[in-house]
Amino acid sequence: MHASPFRFLLLVAGIPLVLIGCRRAEAPPPGDDFATCMNLGKAFIENRESAKAVTFLTRAVALQPQSVAALRNLARAYLISKEAAPAAPAFDALTRSLAVEPDSAAGHYLTGLALVRLERYADAVPHFESAVRHDPDTATLRYQLGRALEQSGQAARAHEQFTETVRLDPLHATAVYRLAAHARERRDMDEVRRLMLDFQRLIDQFGRPPEQALEQCAHSVPELPPATISPSPAIPVLFVDSTAAWNAGQPLAADVAAVIDVDDAGRPTLFVAGADGAYLLRMSDAGTLVRSAVESSSGSLAGFTDCIAGDFFIKVTTRNKSTAKHDALADVFLVGPSGCRLLERVDGATFRDRTAHAGLADVTGHRAAWIDYDHDGDLDLFIAGDRGVRVWQNSGQFDDLAVEPPPDGKPAPPLFTDVTESIGIIPGSPATDVASIELDNNVAIDAVVARGGDPTTVHVNQRAGRFAPQPEPPGPWPSAHRIVVDDMNNDGWYDIVLTNPDHLLVMLGHGAGQHRLESSGGAAIGTALLDYDNDGGLDILTFGGAGAIHLWRNGVHDWTDVTQSTGLTHMDAGGIREIIPADYDGDGDDDLALIPDQGRLRFLRNDGGHVNGRLKIDLVSILTNPSGIGTRVEVRGGPFWVTRHVTKPFLDVGLAGRDRLDAVLTVWTNGVTDNETSVAPGPKPLTIIEKIVEAGSCPFLLARDGDGYRFVTDILGNAPLGLSLTRDVFLPADPDEFAFVGDADNVKPRDGDYELQVTEAYREVLYLDTVEMVAVDHPPDTEVHPSDKIRPPPFPPSHLWQLRNLQPPTRVLGSDGIDRTAAVQQLDGSFAPPPDPLPPPYRGMGQPLVLTMDFGASDSQPLDVTRPLVLALTGWLRYGNASVNIAMSQNESLSIIPPVLEVETGDNRWQPVNCVVGMPAGKTKTIVVDLRGKLPDGARKLRLTTTFELRWDRIALADGEPIEEQRLIPLPLTSADLDWRGYPHMAARAPDHPITPDYSVITDLPRWRTQPQGWCTRYGDIRELLTDRDQQMAIINAGDAVTLRFAADNLTALDPGRTRSFFFYSVGWNKDADYNVVDGDRVPPFPTDDFVGWAPPTNAHRAPSDESGDAPHSPSSNKGRVGNAHPTFPGDLSPSSASKLDDLVDPFNYVAPDDWRLRYNTRWIPLDAVAGRR
Repeated sequence: MHASPFRFLLLVAGIPLVLIGCRRAEAPPPGDDFATCMNLGKAFIENRESAKAVTFLTRAVALQPQSVAALRNLARAYLISKEAAPAAPAFDALTRSLAVEPDSAAGHYLTGLALVRLERYADAVPHFESAVRHDPDTATLRYQLGRALEQSGQAARAHEQFTETVRLDPLHATAVYRLAAHARERRDMDEVRRLMLDFQRLIDQFGRPPEQALEQCAHSVPELPPATISPSPAIPVLFVDSTAAWNAGQPLAADVAAVIDVDDAGRPTLFVAGADGAYLLRMSDAGTLVRSAVESSSGSLAGFTDCIAGDFFIKVTTRNKSTAKHDALADVFLVGPSGCRLLERVDGATFRDRTAHAGLADVTGHRAAWIDYDHDGDLDLFIAGDRGVRVWQNSGQFDDLAVEPPPDGKPAPPLFTDVTESIGIIPGSPATDVASIELDNNVAIDAVVARGGDPTTVHVNQRAGRFAPQPEPPGPWPSAHRIVVDDMNNDGWYDIVLTNPDHLLVMLGHGAGQHRLESSGGAAIGTALLDYDNDGGLDILTFGGAGAIHLWRNGVHDWTDVTQSTGLTHMDAGGIREIIPADYDGDGDDDLALIPDQGRLRFLRNDGGHVNGRLKIDLVSILTNPSGIGTRVEVRGGPFWVTRHVTKPFLDVGLAGRDRLDAVLTVWTNGVTDNETSVAPGPKPLTIIEKIVEAGSCPFLLARDGDGYRFVTDILGNAPLGLSLTRDVFLPADPDEFAFVGDADNVKPRDGDYELQVTEAYREVLYLDTVEMVAVDHPPDTEVHPSDKIRPPPFPPSHLWQLRNLQPPTRVLGSDGIDRTAAVQQLDGSFAPPPDPLPPPYRGMGQPLVLTMDFGASDSQPLDVTRPLVLALTGWLRYGNASVNIAMSQNESLSIIPPVLEVETGDNRWQPVNCVVGMPAGKTKTIVVDLRGKLPDGARKLRLTTTFELRWDRIALADGEPIEEQRLIPLPLTSADLDWRGYPHMAARAPDHPITPDYSVITDLPRWRTQPQGWCTRYGDIRELLTDRDQQMAIINAGDAVTLRFAADNLTALDPGRTRSFFFYSVGWNKDADYNVVDGDRVPPFPTDDFVGWAPPTNAHRAPSDESGDAPHSPSSNKGRVGNAHPTFPGDLSPSSASKLDDLVDPFNYVAPDDWRLRYNTRWIPLDAVAGRR
């Protein structure tokens, strides 16, 4: 549950607590100790004693006039006064502080507050804008900027800032209220009612705290005197030129290079291209580099300016079965102003030139990076060049036919397609570098573009493969020629290093500040990150055209130039094009490979860095992109915490002398997490293989069985919301479903009720409108099964089938030569083999498989087609997800064949049967295919073709008839209670069985980082929501469960010679949080019975959404909320009105007091799945 925001205000603002029995001593007079004056001034600010705080902080400023902390604290002391007059001296103190530190977010924010107190709203705007540019993720700053804009007559811009406020902090009631005011100004009363619903819900939950809450955030908190903590002592490290020793006297030509793999001993392989061609270098046991010439038909590989390594090629072939560790070799992309090369690594030193077949023959550029921009499991290309920036989408449609012309003579489709403008990336002015980074920890990779002298642009990932420019403010970042990205201060937020010829700017993420490092002794043209001393902090290495190398050590508070102490000052290298750090000699520290302008490779050996030890990590992905590019890795050992962003096929982490780690956490690019625990680092890399974790599927249905619950099945598998089939097509939802619960021998009443439970165990949200339990009495020689299955629309009404005279096939032979007859004879949990599965990212899909099923006793005894025949198929479907669908939709070479049924009409002559076969919706179920009157005379064999990964347990023909509704015996719903259930252990019960939950092993922590964010149904009695089909739905989020009890007293004694089957009927929808599910990151919009589907995503920032399903909405981000954001509210609901505490609007003018959403949907679920656990 969430802590009260008002309580949070007390913590932030420091309102004192009165302790009975304690007497506060009188404050001593100000002395000459700066730290003491600062400490007491801070204490009096927290006690809201303005005058005393001013006295001590005035003395602190007198002692250290240049102390920005003292000046800002003095301003804070004035601003906590209830009078307006102190705003003027506060402004004066802040003006002095900004003269010393002009880029301070706190300084500009407090200045804006002082100007607002002086009613100088227009003057406050630029200061609030500067604060937002330096800290764009704090909602309070956005709100105050919006209010200043509003008061200065800029309503449109104010609306933008209030919208951003709510995006950052959805619980910011004041911003919601101001948006309602703007909606009323536009006469958009539907929007007013929607926003006032949220507003009323917020004040009902959190009350009306004091007006000061509007201003509270991290920047309003008084600062302590500067700490005197020193950086950890540096160990002695010296870089020594080892070129001659390692190269055995042989000069090596080089224009570009990249590390492409690391062997089992932790030694890297360096791919080098230059005037002498391309070759691989790896250190031998004798301590010299072994050179292997690259075999390739690509011609000259000289003249390129960048080289990146990554596995772009996922081999899909009809001749080879995919294995889990598929094509694990890193490939190479080279780019320069005259062209590019895409080289697929076949094995060892053999590469295949794929450039022309990939559609990249005319591509030029300066720098490149791999990026899985659409999170579909393959690597796309992000290229900076004279045409600006371009994004080339990897379609995956690249098999052996791209090398050998296809039989039909048509050219193979290109692997890469330029999608730049269509996904919302603005090419812009010439670009000098690119980087991809997850800036806001929301499992959606963002894009950063350096443009030389022009501002650096940021494109924010809107999910579902769309981007939008970062809004203004903060707008573009400062200019840069090169970019590197990672977590520089190990706070869990990624940071950016912008390189210019005369300086570097380290921009710490999440508003943590900036550091400017001056470059001297030669223009810096490039930057590399390394941990040269293995202390766990990433250090910065710059190099330039004049040959100067600079190394800055990452300290606790600042950066120390260690160029001279490490021996790098007088390296006579001439101009340097590139430096590639790696542990080339395998001794556990970063050596340097230098590519000078003269094109002869040089090596500098690191002597001493190994002392602190390091962990080498080799990622093997299964579901996400093959190189793990974009994966987040966190290494922890006691207080030691390091976060790294994967940008290349290997990862090294310095350990600061630790010989054991508590955990190594991997957050894959699909948001799924995995921990390796109690890790003992050694010289060999730690191999982390991505585990197959289902983060999305369907809700589960459980039945009470004695003292526990029995897993029954999953439900609503054909009712997904926002599930992309392609970028513009979504899977229609069929929200009605019957599910078989069991027979009378395993479904027993308990205390007069049958008890079921619906659980949401995945990263999903369930919208449950209606539930029923029904019983059907039938002869014991018959079976009853639902009509529901995965099928295309139009959707027929859900009903039940009664089947008799079940007849299994006499033979079932697959097109793969496997006889499946024995496996499909009866319901025994022995499943027939599915199609040969395709490799990731195509989970759930396989090669085409044809099953020929013979049901005739002999050639002279065909099927009696006058019978009411139906085909009963019992089995389970391995689900993919929206990202799999997107990957499949991009690959024209793959066949997607839902089950298709044919009948033999003569000797090897087949015709399609006019029916919809469909598929089981998830876990093991029986689907019924109506063949009544659809088979020709003489039919004996049926043929079923599909590419879906279906495993059949039983196949049978039967006589079938729909059951009339009058035969269904309804069981009244007596209670429905929603509560927290947690996340069960998920595993398959046996080989080839579906993954099912084991609720005897349960945890409160999920295996993923995010969950759908929004208002969900509060815990407790929700029976009212589930009794009628009325669009008043229970909103059930990840980890929740609703326990349902149905009265058994409607049932009479079972007649002799009859048996009884029970079914669960539900109306609902389900939405998972996969990246490519539209709106998968949040709860709204709500579905409706007449809901058609989503509009295709756009390349614009999404606006906040409502619960009615008819509004687009914004990317969710719960970060940046620092302090209480729920003040009192104005009475005049118009943008031009000022806040008045004594003139409150009655929100019930817009929202009925008994609105069901105010009574039920009052539980806020944040995006952060860990923070949101109950």
